[in-house]
This record gives sequence, C-alpha cells and structure tokens, in this order.
Amino acid sequence: MRRRLAALVAAVTVSLGSVTACSGDDYCARLKDYAAEFEGKDFTSSAVKADLRQAAEKVAKSAPAELQDDWKAVFAYDDALRGAGGDSAKLRDVLKQDGGKASAASRTIEEQAEGTCHVKLPNT
Repeated sequence: MRRRLAALVAAVTVSLGSVTACSGDDYCARLKDYAAEFEGKDFTSSAVKADLRQAAEKVAKSAPAELQDDWKAVFAYDDALRGAGGDSAKLRDVLKQDGGKASAASRTIEEQAEGTCHVKLPNT
C-alpha cells in the first residue's frame, strides 16, 4: 500500500497529452529537477517518502491550472492512506473510494510530464 502511495505521489507529477503547455517553463523545470532528485531512490524508506511528498507539493504549486485538480486528488489520496495507518480495512476502503480517481489523476500528470515537458518521472 505504501509503495503504491509513493508511486501515486511521484505520478502526481503527470498529465494529459492534450493539456495545454506548462505554465511557463517553471513547471517543466521543477518536474525535471524532481525526476532527477528521486531517480533510483528507495521509495520504501520513510525519509524518502517524506521528501517525495514535500518535493511534489512544490512542483504542484507551479502546475498549470488544468492539472491543479489532479494534484489535489493525488495528495488527498496520500493523506487518506496515511490517515488509515496500518488498518487493513481502512486501507481497503480508501483504495475502493479514492484509488481510481487518484490513479487517473496520476496518469494525467505523467502523460503531461512526458508529452509536454519531456520528463520521465521516476518509476516508484
């Protein structure tokens, strides 16, 4: 579950190829830095997860308007997973309720990252 969470947050760094260009070059530059910083990292590490979330939030602040809801969905999912703690039933509920939306948002962010910014996000 935690690995998937880290993957979603990293993927939060994604979007649709049909989305308009990045809000200036700032967003794309931040995505490139983000991808470089986390390439090859151990996403099972609590410290890496915390750094990943913090870095993703910085990237999201510069995201184009078209991606803001996608970033929010990914962060909300991350928050819900964290809030569930290790409770399996709560984690299943979060996955059932929000997993699909977060997964779609992550795909959108990834597609935009690759299609518009030419950035391949780290595979978490």
